Amino acid sequence: MRPPVKRDKIVNELRGRILGGILAPGARIPVEQEFARHWGVARDTLRDALGILEEEGLIERIPGRGTFVRVQRKEEGNVITFLLPCAEILADRIGYRTSLITREMLCGAMIEGGKRKLRIETIAVSPTNRNDDIDWHALSHLGESGKVIVFTLWYQTLFPFLAERKCRVALVTLGKENRLPGCGTLPGNWVHLHDDPMRVLREAHLFLKREYDCARTCAILPNYAGEAAGGFRFFPEAPCRELIFFTKEEHDRKYRAEMRALYERFRFDGLFLQVPCLHSFDYSRTLNANLGLPEQVRLLTYCETPYTMRLPFRIPAVNFDFRELGAQAVRLLNNGVEKVPDCVISPFIDSFQ
Repeated sequence: MRPPVKRDKIVNELRGRILGGILAPGARIPVEQEFARHWGVARDTLRDALGILEEEGLIERIPGRGTFVRVQRKEEGNVITFLLPCAEILADRIGYRTSLITREMLCGAMIEGGKRKLRIETIAVSPTNRNDDIDWHALSHLGESGKVIVFTLWYQTLFPFLAERKCRVALVTLGKENRLPGCGTLPGNWVHLHDDPMRVLREAHLFLKREYDCARTCAILPNYAGEAAGGFRFFPEAPCRELIFFTKEEHDRKYRAEMRALYERFRFDGLFLQVPCLHSFDYSRTLNANLGLPEQVRLLTYCETPYTMRLPFRIPAVNFDFRELGAQAVRLLNNGVEKVPDCVISPFIDSFQ
């Protein structure tokens, strides 16, 4: 039988381009039709050639995405990858709360990584901050030795890819995300770190009752919508759900009006809430005044300590030690796991006392 001369020629030339740096790590190999036309060979011949290069670990084929030059890293086992949706998340331009948590977790991961002589790399997975617009090139080097930290189910689009590559992942979720399908069927070598919504609500309720003698408490926490909350009158959605249809002035006026109507109806004396979406926020006034609520209503905020510290009268906040959470994720990934550990993170109340 005559040896496959054309196939071997393609293999040798592509191998030389890759090893010589002409085809850079992460570069996309042209689609098969285009490449076969360039070489003047049948597509089966080209597939055979690419199969040989894949076996040699020089390229990788990602179903539905294309063929790429594999990124070779000698230090793969000493690297932990921290995923970001886009670069601007660290610049506080893509949602205050998410940016804050991400920065704190990354800081904790880097400190813990330094202690263990691990390198923490960050990857911005989308140039447009959309989980349907993923930069697969940036992820092409992840393999069986990959260790990845993921905050929120925004990255769920990547889960099949990470599972296929047999990466070990530390997934962090909060609130209602814990009940979504993406958290129910995690691969065996993943770690799941999450809060306990009922514990958070109980801590908030006890704090308002113990510190301020509140008899009737209310919660406006979109992230905890749907939780059975003993002791709370629960409003899953904040006032003014039609935000998109109003100008800033109209929205603020409607928000305050609905908040006031809520108070007139239920006469709560304690309120547990996330920072409101008010455009014309006056930092010289109290949070109660901005919300249109009487000053006697005691307030407790959720994960917003730096925000409330800017107010003239600081508001207590339920929070988590996100810096320690990032460090814990590094420790769990580095130590190895045999099955999915379920790690509940504990809240604390920053009362500024």
